[in-house]
Amino acid sequence: MNVLVTTGLGSRYLVTADTSADQWFKIGEGCRLMKSKRVWQAMRNFADKALLNLPVTALLGMAVPGLGVAVSIVEDQAHTAVVVALLICAMLAGLSIWLRHTSDGGYKEVAARLARTLSGGGLPVILALGRLCSKDNRGEADPAADFLIHQIVTAARRTCSHAKQPSLTKAAYYKFEPDGYLHLKNALWGSGSPRRTLGVDGDHDKDLLQFALNPMRVKRVDDISREDCFLDVLEMGTPGYRSCIASSVGVKEAGLQEGLLVVVSPEAKAFEDSDVEALRLLGGALAAGLAHVHGL
Repeated sequence: MNVLVTTGLGSRYLVTADTSADQWFKIGEGCRLMKSKRVWQAMRNFADKALLNLPVTALLGMAVPGLGVAVSIVEDQAHTAVVVALLICAMLAGLSIWLRHTSDGGYKEVAARLARTLSGGGLPVILALGRLCSKDNRGEADPAADFLIHQIVTAARRTCSHAKQPSLTKAAYYKFEPDGYLHLKNALWGSGSPRRTLGVDGDHDKDLLQFALNPMRVKRVDDISREDCFLDVLEMGTPGYRSCIASSVGVKEAGLQEGLLVVVSPEAKAFEDSDVEALRLLGGALAAGLAHVHGL
């Protein structure tokens, strides 16, 4: 008896009594791939239903900075539990953003974005945040906070952009100092010179300072050359970038105003809504870690 078998790759094999071992192997591999794709799709459908809804999105958005404040308050076993909850919420929030951004993408595109998000941004940030929250004195926490800031800036540069030339994307973090101005703390800028201090000159500097004083605000500019916006003051001289996104860093409930996270690109319209959400999440993770340091 002859049987026609269709595998997960779309290949068809006519199985007969004379079918070779090599053909049987190909049939088995095809069937295994079909099963794997079905399992992946089932997991994706479950994640879509669980994470792609407004209440969960809002809850995760508030949980990251909120748990960061809690880490600095609780002690002993409760401290460990809160740190674990913080890391889980950060991972779920990142997964939620990724799902929203890739809901219409194909399997290969989704897999590529997942690999880029985890290796290029999310996982190093989560590990650095966990490392910081495990410190119980300022002597150890301050270097861990600097490391977290560097990982946040790196993740922002790698993942918060849809530019055609992502290598030209730049990112920086500015921190509020006792003088009330924003001072450059960490930057991956490449060409051009980011300003060392923001908030000291002109109306746009003052507007930028007011923006940074309100925690967790975000802003996107598609073309700085065509829009009068306070985000045109990030570089010395004439800006070498056209589009920009920014997120103020802090925890409003705790009265913490930490600084400003920015990502720029020489291309117009290099950022989308998903990039703004990703930057907001990174800003929340940074605020959570810095809130822990303040609590020591």
